[in-house]
Amino acid sequence: MKKHIEYSLIGISVVLLMLITFFPQVSNAEDWIYDGVHTERIQSFSVYPSERYFYNLTGGGYPEENYTVIEVIKGNVTSDIVGIFGNLYMGNITSGEMYLKIKMSNIAYWSESFGYSAVTPLFIPIDENGQVSEEILKNSTQTFELMWSSYRISFEHNRTYPNKYSIVYWNETYNNAYFFENYSSDGILKKMEMHKIAYPPANMTLISEPSQLSPNYEISTESGILKVNSTVIKLNMTIADIDSNNDGEVDNDYLFRILNSTGWTEWMEPSGFIICSLNSSKAGNYTIFTEVKNMYGTTQQQIEITYNPLHSKNGGISGYPIILLLLFIPFGALVIIFKIKKKLN
Repeated sequence: MKKHIEYSLIGISVVLLMLITFFPQVSNAEDWIYDGVHTERIQSFSVYPSERYFYNLTGGGYPEENYTVIEVIKGNVTSDIVGIFGNLYMGNITSGEMYLKIKMSNIAYWSESFGYSAVTPLFIPIDENGQVSEEILKNSTQTFELMWSSYRISFEHNRTYPNKYSIVYWNETYNNAYFFENYSSDGILKKMEMHKIAYPPANMTLISEPSQLSPNYEISTESGILKVNSTVIKLNMTIADIDSNNDGEVDNDYLFRILNSTGWTEWMEPSGFIICSLNSSKAGNYTIFTEVKNMYGTTQQQIEITYNPLHSKNGGISGYPIILLLLFIPFGALVIIFKIKKKLN
């Protein structure tokens, strides 16, 4: 069975090399790679470098426990052409291992001039609103036409369903063959199914994808008490463990900042306790605003602090309201003067 999988993958690789000759060639382009918090979404698509997408494979001679992993490595962008580059892994659910790693230099291309091209249309472009448009969905069918031509496959009918982000090819009078693809609203292949057509890839179903979540965190004072007697406060920030890009590792690329009297501080890496100062030394309630970001977005949290200054250790007189002190001092002076005059008399 393992040899059969190897031959199938070799067949896919041959198809890749054959189809790549039809792709527009990208030169003098800028690479968009993983850059921690500063990683950007690949232009015209909804995917980010470093993400992994897992697909279950059925049919085509693949064992039921096999799956494939698409790892997005980078985007390649010019003014008119956007390319996605990545790696293909084969995995086994039973053993938990990934094997038969195959480098895929080109996953997809999109150009306003040339249209859409892909070896297997896993990711299709999105509009500025972040969703697949009817025009883009229809444009992506040119890749299927190329595949059918390469494999000498013909269909009597084909149709796109924009509201369901789906593409269907089928025959009614000849062999009842069909090919079906369904995407998410942001252009990620959810399901590919085929029947009675000689096309190497198996049926594919998306089983795991990046959550693309912004940070989830909590803040508290060092002691956990919200009533403090110092204007300098130590905050403890706890960021929840998530794997937002689905690469199997807990995210650790974060930056944070605090809003103070002069505005937001510079972005900094979280490390130990966060020290901040209140905007005033007056007793009262204060709101401390914080933000944490990763490559997918920014989350804001705030904490309410009650500040009560320490009383003086010299008898507690400093705790009296100022107005009482101002009244007490002249009154005391009058009493002393009155006593002195009485003694003199």
